[in-house]
Amino acid sequence: CIRSMRQVAVYYLRIKSQLDRKWFEVDSGHIVGLSEEMWREIVQSRIWLEMEIFKQYELAFTSTLRKVRDINSQIARNLREIAEVAAVTDDDRTLEFLIKGFNTLIMYSLSERDIRTAVNVLYQYRLLAEAVLYRPYILERIVNHMKYYGQNSQRRRIYFIMDAVAYDLRVLIEMTYDRFPENGPRLLDVFLQLDQIAETQEDWTFLRGVRKSQALLAGFFIRRGNLDLAMRIHNDMAGETQEFLRTVKRDLFSTQSREFWEIEDRGVSFYYVEEAHRESVERFFAGLIREPSAPPESAQIA
Repeated sequence: CIRSMRQVAVYYLRIKSQLDRKWFEVDSGHIVGLSEEMWREIVQSRIWLEMEIFKQYELAFTSTLRKVRDINSQIARNLREIAEVAAVTDDDRTLEFLIKGFNTLIMYSLSERDIRTAVNVLYQYRLLAEAVLYRPYILERIVNHMKYYGQNSQRRRIYFIMDAVAYDLRVLIEMTYDRFPENGPRLLDVFLQLDQIAETQEDWTFLRGVRKSQALLAGFFIRRGNLDLAMRIHNDMAGETQEFLRTVKRDLFSTQSREFWEIEDRGVSFYYVEEAHRESVERFFAGLIREPSAPPESAQIA
């Protein structure tokens, strides 16, 4: 049933532009549970069938949270595949609606404290973002939403979500820089705001993962020869204590395998440093971490 709805949605989006306008004229009783305002918006946006399909997905998703995670993952994957077709067919209203759908699934997962499902939904969200790298406005919206839910999870004391968000943002920025470098700095702005909610020592302990991902991104910029962007990350991290910075570096270089040590859907370690990348990450930390006997000085990335 879940896959059948995906097939219907994909086929529908491919022929939607050919349909008569009367197809989109539905009355408010056609979709149960919507306010008049929401119904008018759906009719004007021509997304009533997309809403019907999403409501079925929503029911299946909420009914299986913390119970049948394979169904949750399949729904998120289907939603992403439908959204990708909307992007290819230039159906921006449907794409924006499905982005809201992703946000809804993430919030449901956080409300139930279902960490694994939230991480899996975020993964599909990132894949959607990868598919729209060429659409900077859409991409930036998704990145800001991911930042919001990462910070929301931190406030709820659901810590691993922030690690996943930081990893996904790093991957997206690296891909954007390689293909559309002019859009990279704006995404970096968002990434550097990710850990700004830290207020207590406990927050900093659990937000260490954000700094690890930012350090890996700085190493990426150094390898690409963009020292200006690497210095932006350096300057953002320069206010951290030396003990904290040494801990971040130690954590990164003590990760021995690309594969995560548990069986889970992503299957990768967020903080593994490739052998070929270690030198650039070392260079980044060399500008931040002082030897115990060395006096403080203005550091530069050589």
